[in-house]
Amino acid sequence: MAGNSVTMKRNDTRPFLDVILQDVDGNALDLSATVSGVSFTMKDLDAGAVKIQAQPCSIVTETTGMVRYSWAEGDTATAGTYVGEFQIKYNDGTQLTIPTSSVLSIVVLEDYDNA
Repeated sequence: MAGNSVTMKRNDTRPFLDVILQDVDGNALDLSATVSGVSFTMKDLDAGAVKIQAQPCSIVTETTGMVRYSWAEGDTATAGTYVGEFQIKYNDGTQLTIPTSSVLSIVVLEDYDNA
């Protein structure tokens, strides 16, 4: 997965979380034809609580494995350090979780006016 760290301010919903899903060798996954969907989960690294539970992603470009999670209101309401993962569901009922050999870190910083 290209870029394993995202930093943003509290309550921001942009930029979208755009990632290229890759296999363990760094090759982009082809998401055309065999994939029924992709979801995103994010967990608070310190508290262990799940903040976002298996929310759907958009497939931006099937052949290059690019997907997008569009932040919803409340997703980034709490400053902290989170880890995230994407689950690819295949048409045959199998699934693959990305990243497989690294960690996607999401850091949400306090905004200055706390708004």
